Amino acid sequence: VALPNLEALEISAINVDKIWHYNQIPAAVFPHFQSLTRLVVWYCDKLKYIFSASMIGNLKQLQHLELTTLRLQGLPKLRCLYPGMHTSEWPALEILSVHRCDKLKIFTEDLSQNNENDQLGIPAQQPPLPLEK
Repeated sequence: VALPNLEALEISAINVDKIWHYNQIPAAVFPHFQSLTRLVVWYCDKLKYIFSASMIGNLKQLQHLELTTLRLQGLPKLRCLYPGMHTSEWPALEILSVHRCDKLKIFTEDLSQNNENDQLGIPAQQPPLPLEK
């Protein structure tokens, strides 16, 4: 599937825990979403994350969006936008709206280098929306 001009994608009310099965899709497909800059996901009750960690590297234009509004609604199992250690910068963000996303946690504090989990070889929990102070 090649959709080089697709700029916006809206996904609503699907009954899945993940949208993309990246290991089943050839890596060559993802560059064909090169114009995607807006993704709306709502009322997907089983959804745990939006992107897999391996997909994020291939969707670079989504990492550096000039978002002014981010709305997450009706995603009770959503834990994060994408798993793993990533940094997002959203300097233009004016509105952040989160409703019915009970498992989503937003942290603004820095993760401690001396975290007790680090000593056990367990990475510290990554914020779902890494926000800078």
